[in-house]
Amino acid sequence: MPTVKAVGYRVVHPGAKQQGHQRITTAVPKDLEEAVALAPLHDPAAIAVIHKGMQRFPDVAHYACFDTVFHRTMLLEATTYPVPRTYREQGVLRYGFHGLSCESIVRQMRVQACDEGTEFSRRMVIAHLGRGCRVTALRDGCSVGTTMGLTPSGGVVMENAAG
Repeated sequence: MPTVKAVGYRVVHPGAKQQGHQRITTAVPKDLEEAVALAPLHDPAAIAVIHKGMQRFPDVAHYACFDTVFHRTMLLEATTYPVPRTYREQGVLRYGFHGLSCESIVRQMRVQACDEGTEFSRRMVIAHLGRGCRVTALRDGCSVGTTMGLTPSGGVVMENAAG
């Protein structure tokens, strides 16, 4: 049986405190618990799996990868909702989702362009279609705008949300 050297977890929404994919410290699960209201269908299960994984593999590094991180490149104008500043200071902003999927697609497209000796497309759109839908605009492989912001209620109509 192979030795486990590290464990990674997909977390949909880390909230406003966590800014990037990272090694899990004692503070990370606490921050995730505080952000559960932002992804109540996904994050409680992820947090439970993190706790179980850390118990099962106590001597290896554990990493949290967040779906919202890819969209941190959006400009303030693209992330700001027209609400009072006090709400923005509490974390009400367009976070964007399905970022891990976008990261993977961009990485694969870069490799393909390199392998084919072609130029990587400066501007593109990624459509994540299925039960959860989102469309993301990219410039130079970075998110500049997305249809799914704070919750799934805005943006493209999908199976389990109004869109």
